Parts: sequence; structure tokens; C-alpha cells
Amino acid sequence: MRYTDIAIVGGGLAGSTAAAMLGRAGVSALLIDPHPTYPPELRCEKLGGDQLDLLRKTGLAEPTLRATTLDGKVWEARFGYVVARKPSDQHGIMYDTLVNAIRAQIPSSVDFILDKVMDIAVSDDRQTLTLAKGEPISARLVVVANGLNIGLRHKLGMERQDLSKCHSMMLGFDLVPAGRPAFGFRLSGLFPARR
Repeated sequence: MRYTDIAIVGGGLAGSTAAAMLGRAGVSALLIDPHPTYPPELRCEKLGGDQLDLLRKTGLAEPTLRATTLDGKVWEARFGYVVARKPSDQHGIMYDTLVNAIRAQIPSSVDFILDKVMDIAVSDDRQTLTLAKGEPISARLVVVANGLNIGLRHKLGMERQDLSKCHSMMLGFDLVPAGRPAFGFRLSGLFPARR
């Protein structure tokens, strides 16, 4: 049986950030995820404002921001009219690129186990994780950061509560300018009409 202070289940953004921060603090931790690198998916993120401030406090900002694209300026349109042109500190990045940039900051002191957690037995002192390959892991604390994979949460009696259903929406499409070779801007924001 392998022993650690903290076992992190899931190597997405939350789990990888936790692993990087705990490793930098010298805490005995390990990260368990079935993917050696986070796989590509059709999902993107934007980092800006308070998110950038928080990322800078972690010390992970500079290496992460090198993988992003700064938009610098945003034009907002509603009902077919441009209603605002403003400077922006938003950085766009594909989700998998973001996660892998954070993963690259995880210190080597944090073990990375390529496997899937199948079960967790909890007690007051130690938690025991059972991996798909059969290896047991004993941890003082378990961070469940496996995203939409609900199996472990259900086994632990945890329920998900949506604080803001349908909070954000992303649409991907190509725009073609009429009567000219290009638009005079790099980014278009589409905001749905509010009823």
C-alpha cells in the first residue's frame, strides 16, 4: 500500500492546480488521473480580471499566460449593433492547453499515478483508495476533483448543487465580412437577448 498525506483524484484544472500548489508547499501529495496529458476537447476558457489576479497569487500565471492569446480589445454587439468597444485583459486558451500548462508546473515531488480510482473507503484518520489496477492508496485527505465523473461522489454520498444553471454559453462560428476582405477587430462577442 502506498501512503501519502493528500491524494488528488482527477487531473483537470482543479486537481492539477491543487497538485502544483501542494507540491510547491512541500506537502506530501499525489495526483491520480488516467491521462498522461489532458486530452483535447472542444472547450475553451478565457482568463481575465479577478482570475488573473488569483492566478498571479499562485505563482502559476507567467508560465500559464505564455500559452494564451491576449485579445486586447473586445467589441460587444447586441441585436445586430455594436454597443461597446473596450480594452480587454482577457486571455483565450483551449481548456486542454490550460490544464497541460498547469500540469507542467507540478513539482516532481508530487507523484503522478496513471490510473482511475474505483472506490474510496473513508475513516476518521485515513482514507483508502482502490485503483483500477488494484493498487491501494492510503491518504490522510482526498481531494475529489474528477469533474463530471459522478461515480465516486455518489459512493461518498455527495450531491452536486448548481448555483447558477446555464451561467455561461459559448458559441463557435465563422463570420464572413460583407464587401471587404476582413473585419477591423480580432474577437467578436455574442450576448444572447435577455427576456
